[in-house]
Amino acid sequence: MLAALIWTRSSRRHGCIEPVSWLNAITVGLSPFWPSLGNYGHGLFAILFMASLVSVTRLRTTLALDGRLLVTGAAILQYPLVMAALLVVNAPPEGVTANDHAADLSFWLIAFAVMVLIAASALTMKDVTGSVDRLVPTAAALAFAYLTVDFLTELHGEQCRVAGLSSMVFVPALFASVFALMSFSSWSVASRFGQGLRLGLVAMSIAISFGYTGSRFIALGQMVIFLFLAITLWRRSRAHGLLSAISVLGAVFVGLAWAVMANGLNSCGNAERLVSALEALSHFMGFSAQTGADAVPPTLDASVSVRVALLQAGLDAAREALWFGNGMWAEENAAAPFNHTHVHNQYLSWTIWGGIVALVSGTLFVLAPLVAGRNHNAGLRVDTIRLAIVLPMPLAILGDTFLRSDDILPIYVFVSLLLAKMLSETTQQANLLRGERDASDQGAPIGLRLDKTGAYGAGRNSSSQVET
Repeated sequence: MLAALIWTRSSRRHGCIEPVSWLNAITVGLSPFWPSLGNYGHGLFAILFMASLVSVTRLRTTLALDGRLLVTGAAILQYPLVMAALLVVNAPPEGVTANDHAADLSFWLIAFAVMVLIAASALTMKDVTGSVDRLVPTAAALAFAYLTVDFLTELHGEQCRVAGLSSMVFVPALFASVFALMSFSSWSVASRFGQGLRLGLVAMSIAISFGYTGSRFIALGQMVIFLFLAITLWRRSRAHGLLSAISVLGAVFVGLAWAVMANGLNSCGNAERLVSALEALSHFMGFSAQTGADAVPPTLDASVSVRVALLQAGLDAAREALWFGNGMWAEENAAAPFNHTHVHNQYLSWTIWGGIVALVSGTLFVLAPLVAGRNHNAGLRVDTIRLAIVLPMPLAILGDTFLRSDDILPIYVFVSLLLAKMLSETTQQANLLRGERDASDQGAPIGLRLDKTGAYGAGRNSSSQVET
């Protein structure tokens, strides 16, 4: 929904809205039937829908203005190709099969096709920063309201944990954190109401992870995420930096209070999952696990105990073929004694699947949007966008293996490219403005200003238009 809103606003704002094609209409009209086709149905729907949104002319124009976006796209698109190649190289021994749908070569080929079209449609958007500033806070608030109703009316996804419209309970918590950070890119130019709304998003994301979903690693990661956000606002805000930082930390406590209250209303117990995670952290450094089923430490919560043991089993499996791995079937074998199919750590999973090669490919996939930023000192906007890239997903995958899911890969690729576009637009604006200021210092006439998209236009004062 958010993707459609941003794409529509971008197109209408720049006079290039195209009528809904027959392909788009047919695809959307048949959408209730796609899930019956399984993974192929999801992939086919995404391919046809995204194909109907791609404008080749706008894509070429975008890439011509900033070639780094092409590098970013390549860094993202290499991931499914590398995973597909490793599936061929690390085929399971005769008589052994991997049950995970991601162990099927067709899964990664479909994922590649979907990612190409998502990248093409996302990169054609203009004024992504402005669209995010206007749409993300409202969309996130509506999503929180839906999740609250979902939680309090006990329409739970699994074991009293809310998944929302996703099939995975961690998706709302993860992307709530990403969108909260994205919205803070306009903190210093937002009104008091706008700043309050952004602080509300911080509280909402905390309430979702701690109260509604019980997503342990995401919740603990949020403590790091919003601490860094507070420090960034303290350092970068031209005025009231300390007050801004304290406001963020206050929003965190409000979110925690709401989570505790919400859990008390229906005795869901999601907050207790976080307590067990903290206990696990206190035991983990001194825990010397055995291999196999005996590796579960008896003193911990059962779920956390299994996670700790899975990490040890995953480390043992990864050491067997450190450079090129053994394949997804090897991860299933390592996790089988604990009745799991994966080791609940994406970095370990990559290493088991394809060794150092897969680990490098996956890390590059996650951090790819950073390539789009060319300015190393462009101010608060760039800093908050970079935080949205380098913190939520890299921290979240410490506790689960989900960058092999057809539910999350398309969403993540689109959000990742939105972040890349925001970083590109913001750094271009800052670099152009800096060049204009340098020219003015040398006595050149200043008859131009930067508009919100980074293009030059007539004006008297450019410094009021762009924050550096």
